[in-house]
Amino acid sequence: AQILHDLGIQKMSLITNNPRKISGLKGFGIEVTSRIPLLVETNEFNSRYLETKAEKLGHLIAKPLATLVIHWQESVNPEAYPLYLDKLRAIAVNFNLAVQIETSAQIIAQFNSHWGFANRHGIAPDVSIMHLSEHISEHSEDVNAAQNGMEAVEELVQSLRQWSEIKEVRF
Repeated sequence: AQILHDLGIQKMSLITNNPRKISGLKGFGIEVTSRIPLLVETNEFNSRYLETKAEKLGHLIAKPLATLVIHWQESVNPEAYPLYLDKLRAIAVNFNLAVQIETSAQIIAQFNSHWGFANRHGIAPDVSIMHLSEHISEHSEDVNAAQNGMEAVEELVQSLRQWSEIKEVRF
C-alpha cells in the first residue's frame, strides 16, 4: 500500500478476496473503487483451506455459479473481444455477478473440443469462455445467494442472446 501511495495512486480496482487489503489501502488514502473477486474452484484438496480462510481471516470466497461459452459471430473482429467483454462485465455487475475470463490454453482447448467449436487445428478463435460467480461484498448476507445467483445467470444469458455480435451462448 505504501509503494502505491508513494507512486501517487489515489484510486484503484482491486483483485482480492481479502477485505483487509481494502482497509490497508484506505489507511494510505487509496480509494478502492471496486473489488474484483478471485474465483476459486473448490475441490477435495482445497475446500478446508478455503473454509479456514473465510472463517479465520474473513476472506470473501465466491463460489463459481456457471461457466459461459460465447461463440462470436464471424464478422466480429477478434481485436474487439476485450471491448465486448468489458461491456459484459458491466452488465454482469447489474445482475450482481462477477466475471472471470478463462485464460488457460489447456482448459480452452478442452471446452472447444467438447462443445465442437474447434477447427481442424483444435482452436476456435471466435470463442470466449468465462466463469460467473455471485459478486459478494463485505456486506452480502443473502441466504438464498445460490438460487438468486442462478436466476441472475439465466437473466444475463437471456440478455447476451440479444446481442447481434454473439452467435451462441452456452452454459
